[in-house]
Amino acid sequence: MAGMGRPGTFSRSRLEILTRALVGCVGLLPRHDTLATVLIGSGEGNSLKVPDCVDSILRTAVEVVGSDNRLNLARLQIVELHLDRALEVLDHVKLIAANLLPDQRNGDLEVLVQEQLQTALGGQIDTRFGCSMLLAALAEIAASGDDSKASLVNLLFAALPDDEVRSNVRNELLKAREKLTETQAAERIKVLARRFLIQRGGETTSQEIPCVSASGQTRTAFAQRPSPTP
Repeated sequence: MAGMGRPGTFSRSRLEILTRALVGCVGLLPRHDTLATVLIGSGEGNSLKVPDCVDSILRTAVEVVGSDNRLNLARLQIVELHLDRALEVLDHVKLIAANLLPDQRNGDLEVLVQEQLQTALGGQIDTRFGCSMLLAALAEIAASGDDSKASLVNLLFAALPDDEVRSNVRNELLKAREKLTETQAAERIKVLARRFLIQRGGETTSQEIPCVSASGQTRTAFAQRPSPTP
C-alpha cells in the first residue's frame, strides 16, 4: 500500500518521493529481485499523464538502485489491466530507457527493456480498443496479398460510400501497415490498433476534486474534464 494523499494533490515530485521510498523498502527484502507495481499516479483524480508517470518511476528507480548496493532489485515490472494502456506504457518505457545513459547517479547500470508485453490472466481489451484492433486486422489482411481473404476485404470496402473514399481508406491502411517492423502478425495488429485508436465520445463531464489552497485549508474545486474527440 502506498499513500498518495488527497485526490487531486498528487504531483510528479510526490511520485518521485514515493518511488524512492518504495524501491528503498522493497529492495531491502531478502530473496526478492523484482518490484511489480501499477503505474502510480496515472488513475482518475490525478493530473499526471502516462509519460510523466513512466518517466518519474523509471528514472527514480534506476537512480535509487544504482546508488545503494544493498538493494537486491534487478527487475521492475509495470502492471496494467487494459491492453491499450499497457502498449502505451511500453512505448514510453522504451523511449525513456533509450535515453537513460549510465552515469554516476545510477551507478552505471545498464537498463534493458523487454521488447514485447508479457501477458497474464486478467488482462482486458475494452470495446473501443477492440474496434481499433479490427481496423488493424483489416490493414494486416489487405497488405498480406492473401487471395483467399480478398473477397472479405472487398466486401468490407464495398460498404464505404464511393470509390474515392474506398481508395483513400485502403491507401491509409496499407501505408500504416508498411511502416511496421514487427515480425509477428499479432504484434503488428497491436501496434496498428494504437495508430487507429478509436477514442470515446460524449459530453463534457465535471469531477469534484478536493484541492489544498496556499493557506493549507481544503476547498472543493470542479475540474472540467472534456471528453476526447474522435
